[in-house]
Amino acid sequence: MIALRLLIDSGGNVNAVNATEGASVLHWACIAGNVRAVHLLRQRGADLHHADKRGYNALLHAQRSLAQSQAEIKHIILLSDGLTAPPPDDATAKPAE
Repeated sequence: MIALRLLIDSGGNVNAVNATEGASVLHWACIAGNVRAVHLLRQRGADLHHADKRGYNALLHAQRSLAQSQAEIKHIILLSDGLTAPPPDDATAKPAE
C-alpha cells in the first residue's frame, strides 16, 4: 500500500493500463481483493468505467473476484460516481457492449 501511494504521489498514472489485457490498476486491485488500494485509487480519480479487452470494468472484476473482500469492494465501486449497473448473474458472462 505504501508503494502504491508513493507511485501515485510521485506522478504515477492511476489509470495506467496493462498493454496485454487492457486491465487498469483499479482492475488489478479489484481482482486481488485489495480494499485499501481500491479506495485509494478511487480517491485519486481512477476511472471506474474503463473496460479491459474482454469488456470488463472494475465492478465486473470485483464481482468475479474470489476474495473475501468482494462485497466491500463492490460497495466502494457502486457508491463512486453513481455507477449502479448490476453485475451479470453468471460471473462468466461477457458484459453487454
